[in-house]
Amino acid sequence: MDEAEFYSHIHEADTTGIGRRKTLQQHLQEVLEFANRSVEQLPSYFSQSNGFRNLVTLSCLCHDFGKFTSYFQEYLLEGKKQGSRHHHGFISAVFAAFQVSTASPQISPEIDPYLPMISYLCVLHHHGHLGNLQNDVIRKSKLGPAGRNELDPGHLTSLRNAEAQIADVQGAVDEIGRVYENLFKDHDFQVHNFARGWIDALATMDRMRYFFENRVEDESKIQAFIYLLLVYSILIDADKKSAADLLVPTLRRHLPSRLVDHYREECPKIDISSKQGINGIRNEIYSKVISAIETVDLDVCHIMTLTSPTGTGKTLSALSAALKLRDRIEKEKGFTPRIIYSLPFTSIIDQNFDVVEDVLELSTQDYRDNQHEYLLKHHYLSNVEFKGEGQEREPDDAILLIESWESEIVVTTFVQLLETIIGFRNRTLKKYHKIAGSIIVLDEVQNIPVEYWPLVSDSLRLLCKILDCYIILLTATKPLIFEEDECLELVQGNEEYFSHFHRTRLNTNMEGISLEDMAEKFADLYEEDLSFMLVANTIKSSLYLHKRMSEFIDNGLVLGPLYYLSSNIVPRDRRIRVGEISRALENGSSPILVSTQVVEAGVDLDFDRVIRDLGPIDSVVQVAGRCNRSGKHPTADVYVYNITDDRGRSLSTYVYGQISTNAARSALATNVYEEQIYHALVSEFFKNAKQMESQQKSRDIWKAAADLCFHSDDAMSVSDFSLIESLPNMVDVFVQVDEDAIAIWEEYQKTVLGEKDIRKKQLNFMRIKADFRSYIISVPEQLATGLVQTARRFYVLPYEGLEQYYDCVTGFKRVPEETTWIL
Repeated sequence: MDEAEFYSHIHEADTTGIGRRKTLQQHLQEVLEFANRSVEQLPSYFSQSNGFRNLVTLSCLCHDFGKFTSYFQEYLLEGKKQGSRHHHGFISAVFAAFQVSTASPQISPEIDPYLPMISYLCVLHHHGHLGNLQNDVIRKSKLGPAGRNELDPGHLTSLRNAEAQIADVQGAVDEIGRVYENLFKDHDFQVHNFARGWIDALATMDRMRYFFENRVEDESKIQAFIYLLLVYSILIDADKKSAADLLVPTLRRHLPSRLVDHYREECPKIDISSKQGINGIRNEIYSKVISAIETVDLDVCHIMTLTSPTGTGKTLSALSAALKLRDRIEKEKGFTPRIIYSLPFTSIIDQNFDVVEDVLELSTQDYRDNQHEYLLKHHYLSNVEFKGEGQEREPDDAILLIESWESEIVVTTFVQLLETIIGFRNRTLKKYHKIAGSIIVLDEVQNIPVEYWPLVSDSLRLLCKILDCYIILLTATKPLIFEEDECLELVQGNEEYFSHFHRTRLNTNMEGISLEDMAEKFADLYEEDLSFMLVANTIKSSLYLHKRMSEFIDNGLVLGPLYYLSSNIVPRDRRIRVGEISRALENGSSPILVSTQVVEAGVDLDFDRVIRDLGPIDSVVQVAGRCNRSGKHPTADVYVYNITDDRGRSLSTYVYGQISTNAARSALATNVYEEQIYHALVSEFFKNAKQMESQQKSRDIWKAAADLCFHSDDAMSVSDFSLIESLPNMVDVFVQVDEDAIAIWEEYQKTVLGEKDIRKKQLNFMRIKADFRSYIISVPEQLATGLVQTARRFYVLPYEGLEQYYDCVTGFKRVPEETTWIL
């Protein structure tokens, strides 16, 4: 059989009706080239390790071994199936383990014995999510004829398919051998020996599993977890790029270390000579950060903190520190790290992204022609667009480039970053190898749930130790995720800067009061020439407060204008409304805003007074940051009340849980707190929360990672880690609030729901994803009764039914007797 007769893919037919075929040799060659490119960009320990390169090479070259069978070739070329014998994952995984065993690549004594197992798992799941070592390896006792009666149906099918596939390739062993010889001459793939010894290879795999599982839990087990993710990521990213015939950027983009310095010198809004006021503080903090980063010992210090008050230029200081750190690493360590700027919410990504983009636009001549090779925004609402080497990429290419982070600076969410670091999903893990050696800026890290602090901190420590990453924690309220002695503070003496601010003070009352009491307190505090913001914890309570404010206006007690913000309103209208509120504040019309926590971060509004329901102290301080931001008043008051329901339960517990609520109440007595001590208050809250919060979930997921249990229905696994907890009985509703929403829905029906080809369906959705999701809200399922259900837990509210279900001011209509719903 000639080499050209083995094919890996058939691309869509062109106008002639002829589909273009890609040979298996060409595909394997491309996968290897993409993988080598990825390895070359890793920290020197990996890029210069022959053992690691061989592990990656063999995994890549073996991952499609099963495609050499006539079963696969007939399925690909003619659509013929013989059961599931065309499936190639299992036999390819066994082949990969066999080759790694015979090559015996050496990386480190602790994990070298398990490298065949790592390659096996990577190849086994290269078309799906990672699984569970316990279930992925067939027990030795069940490989013989007698033991097969005890096998589960999936493993039994895999073994029977493998027997048929091995018999099938026996007739093409020489031809297959020549393909591999053409690809990689440094290793004899011994296809003949594999055909005779594949059962023994499986038995060996089971022995590896046994010794690995019974090994005393130590760092080497979690090290195997990291190596597995690294190889898996390189393999699946390369495989997808070859399958798509993707042209990747040929060169890394240079980022001068003085980019921010130049921007600060040229930007007319920045006075770098000032030594007084807020500008003087910003300049002093910037100088301290740069001085610290230029002298830090790169071999000793991998975790840094940049702690300073809100409004003191942390974004520019952190970006400049990251650029200078990148330059030092490049010169001293021989590799070029990417900069990953990660934030907790999509709502605050845009403003930080815009700052970075302004810096690059001003100081980088070819930025506009190659903008996404320099800077990339990646979250679930970001647009599918990628411009590099002077041209806009087609959407399907753009998706691959975005999801594999082919950029120098990536601005993304905690979800994208942390659910990759602690991940199991194929699509998410494509970019894992781009995290290796990176500089990770974590902005407002305190927003990570307290129960995950040990898991996140342990994971980040190992990234620093094994993958040579550097971490910069950027915050005004330093949490206790890491021990203080393991971090270098880039702003030495930062306590003095907090003492300079007198913009607000907290007036707290922890005795339980009702929502009606809160409304009455507002009435007592109201002054017609002041703007007010009332922040509730639940949608139900926010709707009640909005109703009471409306009654005050109707009775002439309050002048208004009145606005409402919450996740009960579609995202598009929230963005529009923020602009309306901002203009009302600027023109001095003294607006009143009733909102939920959606204003805590990323909403640049400035009110004269703020009233808030109790919440975590860092959240309270964030809301206080929406009060007197411009310093219009000598000091402005922020009022914090403990609102309770009819049963005396704090509404805060519905959103933040009992532990965070109790920790906040412990930190806040009935008292007045000046802004200078907010920092100490938040520290006290974090200390209380850390002591009260159970760390068991973090420990269980960490153990699952060490056991290579990525996903399991029967036990705790890596897949149980999620920063966004699914609320029970909630459904998504697409709300046709206007003509644009109607048009987007029609396009969705035509190009997504009406498309049978799965790949085209996905691509079509990616094209409209950002606009589509701007009209989606989540509501309790019972509120969606009567709406059209288009998919599981997904409904559409047509324009014709808008009046019945949706209020243009307050969003989805609720009923008085409903239970309390959060967010």
